[in-house]
Amino acid sequence: MATMARCLTLAALLVIGLASAAAAEGTTIQIDIELASGSARERAGETQLRRLLETHDLDALIFTTSVRIESRVIPHSHPVLTLNTRHLDDDERQLAVFIHEQMHWYSLQSGDGFAAALAELRMLYPSVPVGRDQGGRDEHSTYLHLIICMLEYDGLARFLGKERARAVIERTDVYRWIYDKVLNDEPAIRSIMTSHGLALPESPA
Repeated sequence: MATMARCLTLAALLVIGLASAAAAEGTTIQIDIELASGSARERAGETQLRRLLETHDLDALIFTTSVRIESRVIPHSHPVLTLNTRHLDDDERQLAVFIHEQMHWYSLQSGDGFAAALAELRMLYPSVPVGRDQGGRDEHSTYLHLIICMLEYDGLARFLGKERARAVIERTDVYRWIYDKVLNDEPAIRSIMTSHGLALPESPA
Protein backbone atom coordinates (compact mmCIF):
# COMPACT_ATOMS: atom_id res chain seq x y z
CA MET A 1 0.00 0.00 0.00
CA ALA A 2 2.80 2.37 0.95
CA THR A 3 4.57 1.53 -2.30
CA MET A 4 1.44 2.33 -4.31
CA ALA A 5 1.04 5.63 -2.46
CA ARG A 6 4.64 6.55 -3.24
CA CYS A 7 4.08 5.69 -6.92
CA LEU A 8 0.96 7.84 -7.06
CA THR A 9 2.82 10.71 -5.40
CA LEU A 10 5.69 10.42 -7.87
CA ALA A 11 3.24 10.30 -10.77
CA ALA A 12 1.48 13.43 -9.48
CA LEU A 13 4.79 15.24 -9.12
CA LEU A 14 5.73 14.21 -12.66
CA VAL A 15 2.46 15.60 -14.04
CA ILE A 16 2.96 18.85 -12.13
CA GLY A 17 6.53 19.07 -13.38
CA LEU A 18 5.49 18.50 -16.99
CA ALA A 19 2.74 21.11 -16.68
CA SER A 20 5.20 23.62 -15.22
CA ALA A 21 7.69 22.93 -18.00
CA ALA A 22 4.98 23.43 -20.62
CA ALA A 23 3.92 26.71 -19.02
CA ALA A 24 7.55 27.86 -18.91
CA GLU A 25 7.77 27.54 -22.71
CA GLY A 26 5.58 30.61 -23.20
CA THR A 27 6.22 34.30 -22.70
CA THR A 28 6.30 35.26 -19.02
CA ILE A 29 6.34 39.04 -19.51
CA GLN A 30 2.84 40.49 -19.12
CA ILE A 31 1.56 42.14 -22.31
CA ASP A 32 -1.23 44.70 -22.00
CA ILE A 33 -3.49 44.45 -25.04
CA GLU A 34 -5.84 47.28 -25.98
CA LEU A 35 -8.54 46.92 -28.64
CA ALA A 36 -9.30 49.97 -30.77
CA SER A 37 -13.03 49.24 -31.15
CA GLY A 38 -13.62 45.88 -29.50
CA SER A 39 -14.91 44.40 -32.76
CA ALA A 40 -15.12 40.64 -33.27
CA ARG A 41 -12.03 40.70 -35.48
CA GLU A 42 -10.04 42.66 -32.91
CA ARG A 43 -11.10 40.24 -30.17
CA ALA A 44 -9.96 37.41 -32.44
CA GLY A 45 -6.67 39.27 -32.88
CA GLU A 46 -6.23 39.44 -29.12
CA THR A 47 -6.93 35.71 -28.82
CA GLN A 48 -4.39 35.03 -31.57
CA LEU A 49 -1.68 37.16 -29.95
CA ARG A 50 -2.22 35.59 -26.54
CA ARG A 51 -1.96 32.16 -28.18
CA LEU A 52 1.35 33.15 -29.76
CA LEU A 53 2.63 34.46 -26.43
CA GLU A 54 1.63 31.23 -24.71
CA THR A 55 3.24 29.11 -27.44
CA HIS A 56 6.59 30.91 -27.80
CA ASP A 57 8.99 32.27 -25.21
CA LEU A 58 9.29 35.78 -26.61
CA ASP A 59 10.65 37.32 -23.39
CA ALA A 60 14.01 38.23 -24.95
CA LEU A 61 12.27 40.06 -27.79
CA ILE A 62 9.85 42.16 -25.73
CA PHE A 63 10.84 45.83 -25.57
CA THR A 64 7.40 47.32 -25.09
CA THR A 65 4.57 45.67 -23.21
CA SER A 66 1.76 47.86 -24.56
CA VAL A 67 0.04 46.50 -27.68
CA ARG A 68 -2.94 47.85 -29.57
CA ILE A 69 -4.98 45.79 -32.03
CA GLU A 70 -6.81 47.77 -34.67
CA SER A 71 -8.42 46.56 -37.88
CA ARG A 72 -7.58 48.23 -41.20
CA VAL A 73 -4.39 49.99 -40.14
CA ILE A 74 -0.81 49.45 -41.19
CA PRO A 75 1.08 47.80 -38.32
CA HIS A 76 3.48 50.21 -36.65
CA SER A 77 5.70 50.38 -33.61
CA HIS A 78 5.14 53.89 -32.21
CA PRO A 79 3.82 55.52 -30.19
CA VAL A 80 2.08 52.24 -29.26
CA LEU A 81 2.94 48.94 -30.95
CA THR A 82 -0.09 48.37 -33.15
CA LEU A 83 -1.08 45.17 -34.95
CA ASN A 84 -3.92 44.78 -37.42
CA THR A 85 -6.24 41.82 -38.01
CA ARG A 86 -5.06 40.96 -41.50
CA HIS A 87 -3.36 37.68 -40.54
CA LEU A 88 -5.97 36.09 -38.28
CA ASP A 89 -5.64 32.90 -40.31
CA ASP A 90 -1.83 32.92 -40.36
CA ASP A 91 -0.13 32.72 -36.95
CA GLU A 92 3.33 32.66 -38.49
CA ARG A 93 2.81 35.94 -40.34
CA GLN A 94 1.37 37.61 -37.25
CA LEU A 95 4.31 36.35 -35.21
CA ALA A 96 6.61 37.91 -37.80
CA VAL A 97 4.79 41.26 -37.59
CA PHE A 98 4.91 41.26 -33.79
CA ILE A 99 8.66 40.54 -33.75
CA HIS A 100 9.23 43.16 -36.47
CA GLU A 101 7.55 45.92 -34.48
CA GLN A 102 9.32 44.88 -31.25
CA MET A 103 12.64 45.17 -33.11
CA HIS A 104 11.86 48.82 -33.83
CA TRP A 105 11.71 49.38 -30.07
CA TYR A 106 14.94 47.39 -29.68
CA SER A 107 16.64 49.66 -32.23
CA LEU A 108 16.09 52.65 -29.94
CA GLN A 109 17.86 50.89 -27.06
CA SER A 110 20.93 49.71 -28.96
CA GLY A 111 23.23 52.72 -28.59
CA ASP A 112 25.31 53.84 -31.55
CA GLY A 113 25.36 50.43 -33.25
CA PHE A 114 22.41 51.10 -35.50
CA ALA A 115 23.70 54.48 -36.71
CA ALA A 116 27.11 53.04 -37.56
CA ALA A 117 25.57 50.05 -39.33
CA LEU A 118 23.28 52.31 -41.37
CA ALA A 119 26.29 54.27 -42.60
CA GLU A 120 27.89 51.06 -43.87
CA LEU A 121 24.65 49.89 -45.46
CA ARG A 122 24.55 53.16 -47.40
CA MET A 123 27.93 52.25 -48.87
CA LEU A 124 26.81 48.69 -49.63
CA TYR A 125 23.63 49.91 -51.32
CA PRO A 126 24.17 53.47 -52.63
CA SER A 127 20.69 53.52 -54.17
CA VAL A 128 17.64 52.05 -52.47
CA PRO A 129 13.90 52.04 -53.27
CA VAL A 130 11.35 54.07 -51.36
CA GLY A 131 7.72 53.04 -51.00
CA ARG A 132 6.27 50.39 -48.74
CA ASP A 133 5.81 47.74 -51.46
CA GLN A 134 9.59 47.68 -52.02
CA GLY A 135 11.27 49.86 -49.37
CA GLY A 136 10.54 52.12 -46.44
CA ARG A 137 8.74 55.45 -46.43
CA ASP A 138 12.05 57.20 -47.14
CA GLU A 139 15.69 56.24 -47.70
CA HIS A 140 16.54 56.21 -44.00
CA SER A 141 13.61 53.88 -43.34
CA THR A 142 14.74 51.52 -46.10
CA TYR A 143 18.25 51.25 -44.66
CA LEU A 144 16.88 50.83 -41.14
CA HIS A 145 14.55 48.08 -42.28
CA LEU A 146 17.41 46.06 -43.70
CA ILE A 147 18.42 45.51 -40.08
CA ILE A 148 14.91 45.32 -38.60
CA CYS A 149 13.85 42.73 -41.18
CA MET A 150 17.01 40.67 -40.64
CA LEU A 151 16.25 40.60 -36.92
CA GLU A 152 12.66 39.63 -37.72
CA TYR A 153 13.96 36.77 -39.87
CA ASP A 154 16.30 35.66 -37.09
CA GLY A 155 13.44 35.78 -34.59
CA LEU A 156 11.25 33.63 -36.80
CA ALA A 157 14.11 31.18 -37.33
CA ARG A 158 14.52 30.89 -33.56
CA PHE A 159 10.93 29.72 -33.14
CA LEU A 160 10.05 28.13 -36.47
CA GLY A 161 13.38 26.98 -37.86
CA LYS A 162 15.21 28.60 -40.74
CA GLU A 163 13.31 26.86 -43.54
CA ARG A 164 9.87 27.86 -42.28
CA ALA A 165 11.12 31.34 -41.43
CA ARG A 166 12.31 31.78 -45.00
CA ALA A 167 8.93 30.61 -46.31
CA VAL A 168 7.14 33.20 -44.15
CA ILE A 169 9.43 35.97 -45.37
CA GLU A 170 9.00 34.91 -49.01
CA ARG A 171 5.22 35.31 -48.85
CA THR A 172 5.41 38.82 -47.41
CA ASP A 173 3.94 41.41 -49.78
CA VAL A 174 5.55 44.55 -48.32
CA TYR A 175 9.21 45.67 -48.28
CA ARG A 176 9.86 43.24 -51.13
CA TRP A 177 13.26 44.70 -52.06
CA ILE A 178 14.33 44.70 -48.42
CA TYR A 179 13.28 41.12 -47.76
CA ASP A 180 14.96 40.02 -50.99
CA LYS A 181 18.24 41.46 -49.69
CA VAL A 182 17.72 39.84 -46.27
CA LEU A 183 17.32 36.43 -47.88
CA ASN A 184 19.84 36.73 -50.71
CA ASP A 185 22.49 39.14 -49.36
CA GLU A 186 22.38 37.75 -45.83
CA PRO A 187 26.19 37.33 -45.37
CA ALA A 188 26.93 40.95 -46.35
CA ILE A 189 24.20 42.47 -44.17
CA ARG A 190 24.92 40.18 -41.25
CA SER A 191 28.63 41.01 -41.40
CA ILE A 192 27.82 44.70 -40.98
CA MET A 193 25.42 43.98 -38.15
CA THR A 194 27.89 41.73 -36.35
CA SER A 195 30.68 44.28 -36.59
CA HIS A 196 28.48 46.74 -34.70
CA GLY A 197 27.15 44.30 -32.12
CA LEU A 198 23.67 44.01 -33.60
CA ALA A 199 22.11 40.62 -33.08
CA LEU A 200 18.84 39.15 -31.95
CA PRO A 201 18.70 39.48 -28.14
CA GLU A 202 19.25 36.21 -26.29
CA SER A 203 17.81 37.24 -22.94
CA PRO A 204 15.26 39.76 -21.65
CA ALA A 205 16.42 43.37 -21.54
